[in-house]
Amino acid sequence: MDLSVLRSRARQALSGHWGSAVLVTLLAGLLGGIGTSGFSGSSGTFDSETWQTLLNQYPAVERAWRIFQMALPFLTVYVIIVFLIGGMIQLGYCQYCVKLSLGVDGGVSELFAHKNIIWKALGLQVVTSIKVFLWAMLFLIPGIVAAYRYAMAPYLMAEYPDMGITEAIERSKELMDGHKMDLFLLHLSFIGWVFLCMFTLGIGLLWVNPYMNVSEAEFYLQITGRGADAEAI
Repeated sequence: MDLSVLRSRARQALSGHWGSAVLVTLLAGLLGGIGTSGFSGSSGTFDSETWQTLLNQYPAVERAWRIFQMALPFLTVYVIIVFLIGGMIQLGYCQYCVKLSLGVDGGVSELFAHKNIIWKALGLQVVTSIKVFLWAMLFLIPGIVAAYRYAMAPYLMAEYPDMGITEAIERSKELMDGHKMDLFLLHLSFIGWVFLCMFTLGIGLLWVNPYMNVSEAEFYLQITGRGADAEAI
């Protein structure tokens, strides 16, 4: 698979649509539609005495802590909403990128195109996240492999809304058989752009993220036999 061709097609698809792609990608990210759910933990804790000492010595920290406490209820509601609709938004964003690759710019409304299967979309996101997490518990590498094994499941459910969760996962496993390294290398090919974005305080990611995700959509079209050189796969 010629990854440079996929990136070239993505640039062609984005030509004249960068503004829309940046807006849709930004909104999808804010609504939990990009990436998968993760699990994190803290490597250390503060006891109450140490925390109180810190607040007393640094008034700015105390002010920030009070602002955080006031905002916490709103943040909690936001997190719950993102969790509930993130799967649906992910399907919509996958569909947006695929359609853009095919020459159709669906705009922001594409993100909500799968509201009728919101719970199934949530189920797909939760099940795949749990599967990846369980593989990662064995070792980091199996977790990464699992993430790529299930990477096409959202694209499949977005295109075939009647498809069940298990069917989407199994079909993704079939499609990615022999292509997991291809997708990994495609993602890796953007590392230089991501590094350069560090010098723009992350602002450059507003353009790199659509570029990378539309390239991934081109990858999906390729392995499902609809890429321009699909016969070479």
